[in-house]
Parts: sequence; structure tokens; C-alpha cells
Amino acid sequence: MQILVCIDDTDVLGSRGTGHLVAQFIEEIEQIGWGKCTFISRHQLFVHPDIPYTSHNSAMCFTAKLQPNRLQDLIDYATDFLVKESELGSDPGLCVVVLEKLKQPERLIAFGQRGRPW
Repeated sequence: MQILVCIDDTDVLGSRGTGHLVAQFIEEIEQIGWGKCTFISRHQLFVHPDIPYTSHNSAMCFTAKLQPNRLQDLIDYATDFLVKESELGSDPGLCVVVLEKLKQPERLIAFGQRGRPW
């Protein structure tokens, strides 16, 4: 199965960035043997005075080809990984999407757009 894994806000000003942490996470997933991951894409978030700003206000995403029986293992592992590795004071987030189960992508896009302040 093909999934998207998105992670954000694992850092605080002056700490290693989320991209560094995601690269480490990808390496661990591949070493465990649960699947093969792609490159990391960086997604610039809206810069606004009401949004806490760490280093660059961006979220990271990658695609993974995962053994279907490992989805919950990956989610549990990612949750534990973020709790352990995220900087104190950060507000980490994790989103996992199984692409073949995403039947109405426009609903996911609309959800994301509702977060924009304009």
C-alpha cells in the first residue's frame, strides 16, 4: 500500500528542524524493513503573527510503500518517535493517509483550506 506521512512542529527556535527528524524517522522505518520511503517534500505554511514561528514554518511529507499489515505499527512507532524526539515546547503533529482509501481528496483539501486565515 502507498501512504503519505506528514509531520510538523517538532522543533523550537534554535533546535534541529523537523526535516532532520523526518529524515531520521525514514531511516529507521527502512532499517526495520516495513517499507521503502521517498524523498521528503517541504510545505511552506502561512506566516502570520498569530501563528508561532520556529525556524521556517514548514511541514514535511513523504510517501512510503508499506506492507499493508504494518500500517498500525508505523502509526504507533511514529507516535512514540515524535513523543521521544520532538523538542520540549514544540507541538508535534502526525497525519497518515492511505492513498488507495482516499476516495474524496477534495474533502481533505477543503479541510486544509479552512485553516487559512483569508
